[in-house]
Amino acid sequence: MMLYILPTNPFSIIKVSDDIATVLGGKVIKGFFNPHKLEGDVIIVGNPDAHARLLYDSIKDNNKIKNIVMYLVCEGILDINQVSWLRNIKGYLITPSNYVKEKFEHAGIDVTDVIPHGVSIFGSVKDKENIFGYVSGYQKRKYPDYLNPQFYSFIRNIDFRIITTSNNPYARYFYKTIYGDYKLGYDDIIRFYNSINFYVNLSDSEGFGLTVLEAMAMGNVVILPSLPVFREFYEYYTVMYFSITNKRYYEPFSFEHIEHFEYDVNDLLNKMLEALNMDDSEYKKMSKYSIEFAKNYSITNTYTKFSKYLGSG
Repeated sequence: MMLYILPTNPFSIIKVSDDIATVLGGKVIKGFFNPHKLEGDVIIVGNPDAHARLLYDSIKDNNKIKNIVMYLVCEGILDINQVSWLRNIKGYLITPSNYVKEKFEHAGIDVTDVIPHGVSIFGSVKDKENIFGYVSGYQKRKYPDYLNPQFYSFIRNIDFRIITTSNNPYARYFYKTIYGDYKLGYDDIIRFYNSINFYVNLSDSEGFGLTVLEAMAMGNVVILPSLPVFREFYEYYTVMYFSITNKRYYEPFSFEHIEHFEYDVNDLLNKMLEALNMDDSEYKKMSKYSIEFAKNYSITNTYTKFSKYLGSG
């Protein structure tokens, strides 16, 4: 039976779609297509936005399609007026985390299963060098306003590299900036992970955070805020957590109000200092933990779980 994967636009969503196709033998369709020519099974990958709804509406009445799976992610409180169409879909709704599952259920939308994202490329245990990195576009949640001058002063004096978009006003503070603007291939991202030793996640809102898992798979030690979705997956011995405060705020954005968990910038700086002072043997131990942990989330281990919702089940 044929399997088609229909992604919405962002780079990470297309990568997830490609990996699902690799594991399950499907065909990824990017761009225009004739919905009446599809048959078999379809997985729509993305956010619960207008694009995902357009894709769903185009195929929902096609009787040649046996199963429709919506594999969706969000980062906050869903706008019921924008997502209520998901309450009556013909098929399955699957999320990559329990955090996201709870957001859909809060909006009155049933979730069939939780299938985490996966990674496909693994590196080797690294020797310690004090090179930090971060991969993100530029949105408010990726570089929160409360990252204070002390933080930007601190990173001016270390090797902290980022991949970001050209509209990022904070790029000038970092040691090295690679501007992606959706022109980089995944091989470029892997080379970046190979060039660093510590991955620092500065975002205060995530629905899964695939770059964290990708960085771990390449043997990097990860420094990240203690967000609910991260605590759902990452044991304390595998990562370096910095604390979040009791403050939450919500940012209207398309189909949702993004849930920001303010973190303690001083604790972030303390964890980066700990990383700088970490001895070689401790670093190698954590680098090994990173790879071993990420292997639990290989694309074979994760995306084969879709099989029960495809074909005859």
